[in-house]
Amino acid sequence: TTALPVPAAADDLHVPRAETILVVEDEALVRLTSCTILQRRGYNVLEAASPRAALELWAINRDRIDLVFTDVVMPGGMTGRDLVEILRRDRPELKALFTSGYSSDLLGRDFVRTSANYFLQKPFGAAELRRVVSECLRPA
Repeated sequence: TTALPVPAAADDLHVPRAETILVVEDEALVRLTSCTILQRRGYNVLEAASPRAALELWAINRDRIDLVFTDVVMPGGMTGRDLVEILRRDRPELKALFTSGYSSDLLGRDFVRTSANYFLQKPFGAAELRRVVSECLRPA
């Protein structure tokens, strides 16, 4: 999958936010583009190229991460869904935004979109990412 260019939009002004997003994506261009979009929106962003790297970041930053934005299909034997399950053992209320170039069916029949689980189909644009992340972080 290829990330779309990231044009600066009027609503990309740096607005101070308390939210921190952990972005877990093995494709460097998609990770960089996603992080840039979110940082321009004013979010604090932590980035990891693998679930293992995400676990290391979690160990240091667990109390300040509000959302995990992860690709479902990842190299190394651990999926994005596996990662979120591990993190939720530590913080059951953690919100997750899953993404994939495959359909949401890849997540399995037992995956339910809830106030804690969201899905964003690749490829996605900057406006769509901003909208879905904002929806994910909206208080219930």
